[in-house]
Amino acid sequence: MENREKLHVAMFPWLAYGHLMPFLEVATFLARKGHRVSFISTPKNLQKLPANLPPSITLVELPLPRVHGLPDSVESTSDMPYNMVPYLKKAFDLLEPAVVEFLANSDVDWMIQDFMSFWLPQKTSRLGVKSALFSIFNASSLVFVGPPSLLVDGQVRAKTAEDLTVVPEWVTYPTKVAFRLHEVMNEEDFLDSESNMSVFERGGKLVQGCEIVAVRACSEFEAEPLSLLKKLYGDPWFRRGFCCPRIKDATKETRDGVS
Repeated sequence: MENREKLHVAMFPWLAYGHLMPFLEVATFLARKGHRVSFISTPKNLQKLPANLPPSITLVELPLPRVHGLPDSVESTSDMPYNMVPYLKKAFDLLEPAVVEFLANSDVDWMIQDFMSFWLPQKTSRLGVKSALFSIFNASSLVFVGPPSLLVDGQVRAKTAEDLTVVPEWVTYPTKVAFRLHEVMNEEDFLDSESNMSVFERGGKLVQGCEIVAVRACSEFEAEPLSLLKKLYGDPWFRRGFCCPRIKDATKETRDGVS
């Protein structure tokens, strides 16, 4: 994706600023390499992005479908209390037809997506668009979640909240990475009541459906987790390293002029 030819890359992050900004940093990196980037999100989220983006980045606005229980003003996790996230997941999934229509009417070569859009790789494959999963989570977190085969086809990553508070059996190196019980809270934190699909299963389906998995990690800090993750995921995948903000005055200027 780096040389030989200039590509058209679409990017579709989850509706949270902790995801939007790392995706935007990758988009900026690709644009500076000469690739065209279509950055897909909802109007309110795009309006809050920095205004001084490279000209080869096109912002693609898709209105967020309305769902019962989700206020009309809400378009990201920052706009709501945590217990309303399942409604946002449902609205996000309802973006599927609009995203597919955009891809069908464009010349996109690659779709870089987030961990939530489990439904997208199958659609991109039919359109001749290659899929990549960009995980903002580090290798240690992904290893804790487990191999994709454990997360899909009806298999269960955790039957109880307590199962998520211990280091899983497939981790072969010393670590204390696990949830604390108060962080797990309850099953609803991980289960989407509408689709009956956990965030773990969403991630597993994406890993299986994508040609590439990019991880925000580096061997200097996570040598053992990265080595194990390669075994759990298989090839092809690559680590990206850290996302360091490089967008000038990104904290001062946004598209709507609000800091």
